[in-house]
Amino acid sequence: MELTELAKDRKLTVCMVIIFILVVFIVFSVGYYFLFHDLTPSRAQFSLMIWTNGTVSDFSFNTYIGNFTLSDVESISNDKYDAIARGLPGYDDYSSLSVDFYKIDSKEPILVTFSFFRNMTKLAFDASTIFFYSYPHLNIQRASPNITMVTIYFAAFVRNRLGMEMVFASNSYTGNVKGSVVDELPFPHHKSWFLTTAIVFLAFCSISVALITINLFFRFTLKNSNNSLNSKTLRVMHIVSKNTPWCTLAMSIIMLAIYVFIGTGMDFIMLNYWNSISRWVEAFSSFLFHNSYDHLLGNLLVFIFSGTALEIWLKKLRFRFFWYFLPIPLNLFFNMPAFFSSEYSPVGASFWIIGQSIILGYYAYLNRDVFNLKSLKDFAFLLVTGYCLLSSTYSYLISLIVYHLEETTTILARGHIAFATLCFILIPFFHKKIKRANLKMAK
Repeated sequence: MELTELAKDRKLTVCMVIIFILVVFIVFSVGYYFLFHDLTPSRAQFSLMIWTNGTVSDFSFNTYIGNFTLSDVESISNDKYDAIARGLPGYDDYSSLSVDFYKIDSKEPILVTFSFFRNMTKLAFDASTIFFYSYPHLNIQRASPNITMVTIYFAAFVRNRLGMEMVFASNSYTGNVKGSVVDELPFPHHKSWFLTTAIVFLAFCSISVALITINLFFRFTLKNSNNSLNSKTLRVMHIVSKNTPWCTLAMSIIMLAIYVFIGTGMDFIMLNYWNSISRWVEAFSSFLFHNSYDHLLGNLLVFIFSGTALEIWLKKLRFRFFWYFLPIPLNLFFNMPAFFSSEYSPVGASFWIIGQSIILGYYAYLNRDVFNLKSLKDFAFLLVTGYCLLSSTYSYLISLIVYHLEETTTILARGHIAFATLCFILIPFFHKKIKRANLKMAK
């Protein structure tokens, strides 16, 4: 290579590195300043969803909330229920909230929402602060109120410089009512670590924009010249820019954006409960919603591996996006029964990841010569050791065999194992159908 070409390569490399750093810095700084800097408290909301098996009269529901108190007595009355809420300052930064129900006359679950709250202290908006606490308990007065189940929900909102209101933190759980006690049921929901998630969201956006910029820069710079690819560094960067998993990056950003701007799956249900369309939206897009910060990042880390592998491995296949998104409609078979039975749909990307993992395993099996899989034992070893990212399914299966699980884990385990079994059966079926269609088109 001539010295002038080498110098050109080095300048191009340095230029792309500078572009990458500059774009990431600008996008991150501007996004953080307008979206997540200088947040101010906006409002708070406390909601109760109550299930009954008969007419209910005269009972009260009490809870303690940190950093917020009801600014005024709030009453709600209609043909289904009659309730009034009172708030009293408690100890330090806590206040007590009492909700008195005079009647409930509805065969369907009712949702009562109180929103006249004010913050008691100046809140510190940082990644480690959980600035409210809720310790609900049920105090029954007079006769048994025929209440069977209750969902307790509290959310605090903030506004950014653009005036956008976001769920900063939320806390909720569903429990069975036994006498004067609420027994907590599976799947408690809590959202916190807001700014940490926001920073991860901005980092994803910044890197994606930088990769797009580099991709466009390559196309413009190398349009009339191929000599620039003689540099090993440039070849690597060119390959990376051409094989960037755009779909996986986009879906990851959407998951993060939904968590930051809309909230958890429970937030979406409770804040849009009376809108029946919103419940259908969540049922069909449940793989994008999550219930907690750990739930989100845990699924996201594994999804990036499975989605990237599928995008790269299946890049030359005609139906690659069919295989990429195939687990989603299969997931609907599990979501719809839950949706129609309780109006709640399961959330999270774990089923999508399981389906993608099985597709990856099936792809590896069909191309075992390329992957040096000499026998079925080699493929079994590949699958069992976690190559197909099914660690959650394997751990649940082992746990069910070894010892008795709590109700929460049992429900999760059965769902994951059943879905994995469904994918193992249906994916080879879809593959044979597509293969036959390709043969017919070839003829």
